[in-house]
This record gives sequence, C-alpha cells and structure tokens, in this order.
Amino acid sequence: MQVLVKRLKDKNFINYVLILLLVLLMAASYLGYSDNQEIQENKYYAEVEVGEIVGFDVNNSALIFGSILPKGSASRRITLENTYDFDIVVKFLAEGDISDFFFKENILIRKGAVEKIGLNVLAPKGTEKGIYSGNISIVIYKY
Repeated sequence: MQVLVKRLKDKNFINYVLILLLVLLMAASYLGYSDNQEIQENKYYAEVEVGEIVGFDVNNSALIFGSILPKGSASRRITLENTYDFDIVVKFLAEGDISDFFFKENILIRKGAVEKIGLNVLAPKGTEKGIYSGNISIVIYKY
C-alpha cells in the first residue's frame, strides 16, 4: 500500500499513466472507426434451384446461379472496378432463403483496380429440391 501511495505522489508516474490512457483511448477510437463509412450499397435479386439437373443462366441483371444438384454448387463471376480516389472494402450480405447457400469474405480493392470476383453458392447437406431466392447486397466502404 505504501508503494502505491508513493507512486501516486510521483509526478512522472502520473504523467506516464495519463499518456498510456490517452494512447489507449486513441487506439480504441481508431479501432471503433476502422469499419469506416459506407459509401454505396447495391442490392441484387439472387436465386438458385436445387433439382434433378444442372443448368445455368446468363442473366446480367440478377445473380441467378441456375440449377444445381443436392450438395452441388454453382458460381457467377462479377467484375468490380474501384473508380474512387481511395481504396475500398467490399462486403457481400445475403438475405432470404439464399443466405444459407451463400458466403463471401470481404474484399479490399485498391484505388483504380479492377477485380474479377467469384460468387459461389453451395447447397447445404440435406437441402430439399426447390427454388431458393433472396437478395445479395454489395456494400462498399471507404478503406
């Protein structure tokens, strides 16, 4: 206890503690803001059919993955170009029945870069035949 009281009376110790707290506060503030600001979101209709045959669709206005067998998969490729004057992070969010089939990691796209991105669906084990649909949002954040 005496050591603690002695340290609290030491001005250098108090200054170190205050500096440490300030640094921790700044780091916490930066980490809290690291998700950055959303600058654009586009929502696309998405659909996959689980059935007896395999088929595809060349639709350019929606993310139609065609027909797959149970436990099967399908993919679509999209091209994203970063026309902003800063790097961006692209997040893919699925909603509706198709969300059980779709998952995509976030992607960093550098300023001026063009990226070809594969989007995949995979029928989970035990999926019944039918049409599964929903929306896939492509959300762009400033990096």
